Amino acid sequence: MTRPRIQIKEETLTARSVLDLASFEGAEVIAGEGGLGRTISNAMVMEAADIERWGRRGIFLVTSFFALEPLSLEERTRFLQRLVAVEPAGIAFKPGRLYAEAPGDVVACCDRADIPLIQLATETKYESILADVMGSALDTNLMLLNRFFSIHQRTMKLALEQPSIHVILDQAKKSIGMDCSYYGRSSGTCISTSPRAVSLENLSLKELHRGHYQTFHYYHASFDTATEQGREALAVMIPTTEGMPAYFLIHTGGRTLSQLDVMTIESFTSLLQMELLKESAIEERLFRRNNTLVHDLLLGRCTTKAATDESLKELSIESKPYYQVLLVRFQILDAKEGARVTELPHALRQRLKHQHYSVVYYESNNRIIFLRNLTSEAQGLKMSTVRGILKDMCANPDLPDFTYLATLSGIVGRYDIQRANDQVMGVYRLFDPDRGHNHLLCYEDLGIYRIFLNIEDHDKLVQFMDPHLRRLRSENPLVFGTLMALTDNNLNFQQTADQLYVHHKTVSYRVNRARESYGIDIHDSDTLAQLVIARRLLTLMGEDIPQ
Repeated sequence: MTRPRIQIKEETLTARSVLDLASFEGAEVIAGEGGLGRTISNAMVMEAADIERWGRRGIFLVTSFFALEPLSLEERTRFLQRLVAVEPAGIAFKPGRLYAEAPGDVVACCDRADIPLIQLATETKYESILADVMGSALDTNLMLLNRFFSIHQRTMKLALEQPSIHVILDQAKKSIGMDCSYYGRSSGTCISTSPRAVSLENLSLKELHRGHYQTFHYYHASFDTATEQGREALAVMIPTTEGMPAYFLIHTGGRTLSQLDVMTIESFTSLLQMELLKESAIEERLFRRNNTLVHDLLLGRCTTKAATDESLKELSIESKPYYQVLLVRFQILDAKEGARVTELPHALRQRLKHQHYSVVYYESNNRIIFLRNLTSEAQGLKMSTVRGILKDMCANPDLPDFTYLATLSGIVGRYDIQRANDQVMGVYRLFDPDRGHNHLLCYEDLGIYRIFLNIEDHDKLVQFMDPHLRRLRSENPLVFGTLMALTDNNLNFQQTADQLYVHHKTVSYRVNRARESYGIDIHDSDTLAQLVIARRLLTLMGEDIPQ
């Protein structure tokens, strides 16, 4: 399907505009008036009929049709077909040398194809026509080039001043004469020279045909603001290093752009891209430094209180007495989109930092850990807040489908940050194997599992396992592994069989074997609870479960 084009005001030389030139005094259009808007790129005298060899689209022909005189009827027909195919901008016919009037078949052909046929005054000279047409075409292009060069100089001078996005938009508005906005899709940031467009929602884009002087992708944009619905603008996509594009919006208000406007938009789009790249480079440096500092704090590598205080000060989270840790692990559901996993921590980070200040983070592949500074224990991050953010992310069509494990620590003092990290990491190890479901857990709400998490020697955890299960694990690890898989699959025999690559009757046989030989009945609620506890214990011990 053909894409629509941007409506651009015509500033080039057209067949209609040449009628105002001095050498066209006394001329009249005798055919093809519908094509008077055709753009002239060149002009020449037609001396031969082999137009397919030297003719080009947009050429303006000056002729007395003398070249047609030796042609047969069949050759003339073939010439007219080639003439239409070349798509000339127009034909200026000078009567007198061979024809007093334009040939009828030429007139009919020009009318059908909307090729402007202009009959000149008899006394008009070829030289004056060519000089006027070519001079005007060159002047128009030269003027456009000079004006573009001036705009380019101004934007490059502005670039050296390292302007903010606000300043760039203000300068763009002055140059184009229209309100302009910047919209960052990944963060939802909207900056505008128009007070009515400072917020932007429900952005819908329809790509436009890429024409002359356009190196970026252009779109017709419709969106809602805080006060209006269904607003429209021209949007230009700004590629970014984050993968999620930003957009430069020009609020045309229905006005037609000129070619110079398009060139100006291109220059300011490039300037915005340069600014975004600069900000991205700065953010990357800060990210790497802060990532290391936060990681050191979480792992307790700051061996003295003074070192801890210094790190917290560098991260600007030293002013309040309490701290809390949030860990979130993501799992992409479609393996083909695995490379997009880093989009998820980025999206969460943008949303959480937008709602809560005094927060820093450590990011590693599909996992992100936030460290938040609090004035009081009552200000701790709530489960409902985290759940709401993750729910919104799940509903976002721009993000890949995923499951998550999120865990909150208790509230601790500044010198106990490692303990808060140990809490969330313990919960993470406990529930990370189940990647098919969403989990949102708070350390304070874990109940009996907290006993297991606080045991430093993980080899001692096995003593908390039911004796019947310990014996089964020792004597028949295959049946034990089947019971663990059943626990993971909510006692669904078919799903368990699929996971273990066995027939569901094999699963039933092993369940019966466990009941008859070891007294383990999975349908007994107490036994099921013991199986769940055993599953978590083995996870904490870091041992593989036989499959």
